[in-house]
Amino acid sequence: MVVLMKILQVILALSILIIIHEFGHFLFAKLFGIRVEKFFLFFDVNGGKLFSTKGKWFTRIFPKAATWQTEYGIGWLPLGGYCKISGMIDESMDMESMKKEPEPWEFRTKPAWQRLLVMCGGVLFNFIFAIIAYISILSIWGSGYIENEGNAIYTDELGTEMGFRNGDRILRMDDYIPENFGMLQADLARRGIEKVTVLRDGDTLDIYIDRSLIGDFMNDPNVFDLAVPFVIDSVMKSSPNYDCGLASGDRITALDSISTPFVQDSRKYLATVKGGTVMATVIRGSDSLSIPMVVDTAGRLGTIRPEDSGST
Repeated sequence: MVVLMKILQVILALSILIIIHEFGHFLFAKLFGIRVEKFFLFFDVNGGKLFSTKGKWFTRIFPKAATWQTEYGIGWLPLGGYCKISGMIDESMDMESMKKEPEPWEFRTKPAWQRLLVMCGGVLFNFIFAIIAYISILSIWGSGYIENEGNAIYTDELGTEMGFRNGDRILRMDDYIPENFGMLQADLARRGIEKVTVLRDGDTLDIYIDRSLIGDFMNDPNVFDLAVPFVIDSVMKSSPNYDCGLASGDRITALDSISTPFVQDSRKYLATVKGGTVMATVIRGSDSLSIPMVVDTAGRLGTIRPEDSGST
């Protein structure tokens, strides 16, 4: 059933694109007074049609359809569609009409620029549809990203060599104020940034960029990772630390007196004490608590963080 639904979805999507494409040809042909004999979704090979405005039952219901210049329909072979334009060799491969004398309402009698627009109309309409679809998607669902304002970086050795430190908040790159945290690295490289202003421990300072390191900088995805404070949302029931005394909103700042202000710091230390126990320094409001915790064999405490819904 799922496979069938997927197949129908693909056919529907392709049908929409085909109709829009052929409508581009159709519209320009009509604008220039060129006769359009057929407008079909799918191919009516050997006259096989699933639907036609020239069909008996349709003309009975809509008698005027019999006098329409263009036949609209759906063929039985779902391999595309076509718009049969008089005086033009198209998917119908009608060669007989080309043996007759040209008529003023035929494609071949029109100026070159009009013929060009008729031929390019399909591609043009697909391009316009793509733009409209993209704008519609963005206006309905938007484009999600992590804001740079209020978030800090967690850097690696290369970032440290360039002058950055864990917990730095990037305020400005030269005169540019970045908004998207995920684009910080690309912004710094492609804008030719010379100076980055950061907030560090309540002070503002400038970091001057060594452009000779940009090559290594672009090949290192961990220079500007998101620094995640180890703030607890909850402790999993399956965790050996379920009853250890942690509460929602607690912040772990150290393990065994080793500073772990961010989740990344805690992971590095926990990996060295798998299957053991640690003494966690926890900040709760204005109080500082020491809570013993068990580390499982995977190097995790079994807690859930609210910032990224991950577990440690």
